[in-house]
Amino acid sequence: MMVCKRNCFFCLVFLFCVIDLSFAQDNPCLNINNCGLCIRADPSCTWCIDNSTSQGTQQRCRTAAEHKGKCGTNFIVNPPSNAVDAVNEPFSVVDQEAFYNTTNVTVVQLKPQEIDLSLRPGLKQTVNVTFRKVVDYPLDLYYVMDLSNSMKDDLEILKGLGKSLVKDIQDQVTKNIQLGFGSFVDKVMMPYASTVPEQLINPCSTTDNNASCAPVFGFRHQLSITSNEINFIEAVQSTNISGNIDSPEGGFDALMQIAVCQDIIKWRKEALHVILFTTDASPHIAMDGKLAAILEANDMKCHLEKGVHPYLEDATVYSKSKFMDYPSIGQLKEAFNINKIQTIFAVTDGVHNMYKDLPKLMDNSFVGILESDSSNVVGVISKSYDELKSKIQLSVPSHPDYISMSYRTLCPQNPTTWIENSLECNNISINDEVFFQFDFTANNCPSDTTKTDVVKVTSNSLKDEVKINIGYICDCECAKNPIVNSSACNGFGNLQCGICACHPGRLGRQCQCTPSASEIPLEANCTEPGKSTAEPLCNGNGFCECGSCQCNEGYFNKFCQCKSTGCSLDAAGDPCGGVDRGNCVNCNNQPVCECKIADGWTLDANTGICSCNNNTCKETPESPQCSGHGTCNCDKCECDKYYSGRYCQDCIHPNCKLTDVSCAGFVVKTCAQCVYEADSLGQSVSEYCQDNCPTSEFQPKAITPIPDCRFGCSDDDCKKCLPESDIPETPTCPVTGNTGCTGSYKAIWIDDRKAYRLFVKKFDRENDCPKQTDALLIVLPVVGGIVLIGLIALIIWKIYQTLHDKQEYESFMEETRQKKWTQGVNPIFSKASVRIENPAYMGGKY
Repeated sequence: MMVCKRNCFFCLVFLFCVIDLSFAQDNPCLNINNCGLCIRADPSCTWCIDNSTSQGTQQRCRTAAEHKGKCGTNFIVNPPSNAVDAVNEPFSVVDQEAFYNTTNVTVVQLKPQEIDLSLRPGLKQTVNVTFRKVVDYPLDLYYVMDLSNSMKDDLEILKGLGKSLVKDIQDQVTKNIQLGFGSFVDKVMMPYASTVPEQLINPCSTTDNNASCAPVFGFRHQLSITSNEINFIEAVQSTNISGNIDSPEGGFDALMQIAVCQDIIKWRKEALHVILFTTDASPHIAMDGKLAAILEANDMKCHLEKGVHPYLEDATVYSKSKFMDYPSIGQLKEAFNINKIQTIFAVTDGVHNMYKDLPKLMDNSFVGILESDSSNVVGVISKSYDELKSKIQLSVPSHPDYISMSYRTLCPQNPTTWIENSLECNNISINDEVFFQFDFTANNCPSDTTKTDVVKVTSNSLKDEVKINIGYICDCECAKNPIVNSSACNGFGNLQCGICACHPGRLGRQCQCTPSASEIPLEANCTEPGKSTAEPLCNGNGFCECGSCQCNEGYFNKFCQCKSTGCSLDAAGDPCGGVDRGNCVNCNNQPVCECKIADGWTLDANTGICSCNNNTCKETPESPQCSGHGTCNCDKCECDKYYSGRYCQDCIHPNCKLTDVSCAGFVVKTCAQCVYEADSLGQSVSEYCQDNCPTSEFQPKAITPIPDCRFGCSDDDCKKCLPESDIPETPTCPVTGNTGCTGSYKAIWIDDRKAYRLFVKKFDRENDCPKQTDALLIVLPVVGGIVLIGLIALIIWKIYQTLHDKQEYESFMEETRQKKWTQGVNPIFSKASVRIENPAYMGGKY
């Protein structure tokens, strides 16, 4: 616990040191001697122009809090970022009918129109832009159609609609609409279209019906935006289907030309510019041109020309179809943004998945599902136009890399919640207002601090735009109007931002000094020996006043290289443990605590403060340090292995114990015998053995079994009973009670307690006490012995008898083999004979 507390103290001291050093290192306003550099360094930095103060050049750049009491408020230069509305025309009040019937009417829906923004590096400035919907713009709709053979039914439906198509659009969409028309197929090159001559003229010549189709082309512009309904109908009626080979089509080529050829398409400035793109196939995109060895990227320029198609002499077509690659989605987005084009992708259900995500990439674009025969085209236009006119979306402005920008939107549907990173609102009605905020922060000054960057806030659906002119506050105004030959400079210099720029031949804060007559300049006396002349004078911690360093507050020594901060702090925040223990001397960023040795204080190598005093390691002034049983380490005793206490005065080794814990030890043996008897009688050990165990040193306890220190023990009181290597294990000793029973005991050294504990084996009558004689134990063995002897005798007799009989038999057999017998005729033996008579035989007659 003591070590833990000490480590925490070290951590706390170290934390204070880190805070002190980091504060000094992270203060961005230090050692800056120019007003412009000061305000660029950090938004918190301010410059004092009061020339009546005694502070040096480097001290004039400080935070506002540091200047408090040292520089008057009126003399502090602290320029903020600011924004001023340069042009702020009011919103228009528009009569809808009059607006639809009038051309070239200027409508204001965004304000302010121009903002002058001045940015100081690091200081954020917010710009507010408001949109009010005052009119639904008229509609310019350019209908561009896929004329590949798969769209044949769709073209027939479109032709059949005739006049009703225009009327339905006027009735269901808007009356103030003008229409244009064009069509596309694909590049007239392999593998997109057949280059066989007869198929170039009629790509449908190989079909079963030998149908007649229009020659293949890339994009054909057939009708510019017009209010003449007859011309639109004739353009559609005169259109014939064409064909190509592969499935994807060249519609993106058509979209690019419709967007960039403003003079040919004739978009009205006051109208919404909408392209209705109808197809049943996926589009070719950038890099697909490589299939036909077309390697030139799309240049995003207009290339519509008349009379360049060999088989469509009067047609206006895309002349670079064979020479330029398809545009990318990014190029289309840029072209649409520049020319304020919005697109409706009316596609069949089979390819809807290929187009559905395009609105995420192209602002103000929509995707609608077209019936297989295009019969619902008016419904798709109507639905998309309703979304277009009720939506406001600003484009994210581009800005220089050294400017950070964030933005947000406040929509009328939820007028209390800003939507971060969004410039879009939907369901906007006439006279609704939408608020946009842009936060601009200059991360640093551009290389040309006088330049003005222009950022434009625009929209694909509006003619309005907001122009933001961004300038930079990188220099102080006071630097532009110096006081020439100011009296504050003794007439020998110009006063600029509170400091004197002395004329040649004059030196000093007020130009009051002249250079030394010797070849060595006075400034050389303000440079520390061994340092480069390029280093700041007085180490940047003061100013050179006529060859002598005038140190800033908190710095001292000849070259201002020392300060009284930066040393380690104690828990109370005092450097070096407090002024009564030592002083902080930090020269050349090498902080050292100079301790007051005369008072006994020395440096603690761990904390770096004057917290050590070896006199505190003595119990009395005459006592040896740490009682001779330890080492004094920074006023704390580090005791030898078997000593403890503040002054290592307590011995915690068994050798220090006076009690004999061997089997011959009388005190321990007497106590063990009493404990054994108390346990055998069921008495309380503490009460029964109060006299026999007068000391609490052993803390006797009856236990089964006695702990074996080789394996530890499960008893909570002796978990750490394993002895140290130099502490011999005590023997297990016998103990006899008054009942004549014999038990055992053992004194075990408990390392946690640094003391012995007496463990006595619990009384066990069955195993500890002598047992009474049992008669059966005598009779039964005697009877058993007699029976056993009889059995053995019978077995021996039986074996003897068997062996004797065997011997007699073998003797009989031997005598038999030795007998000799004679052979002769038995006189009474008569050989047997047999006679057989045939009863049917009658003397030779039958």
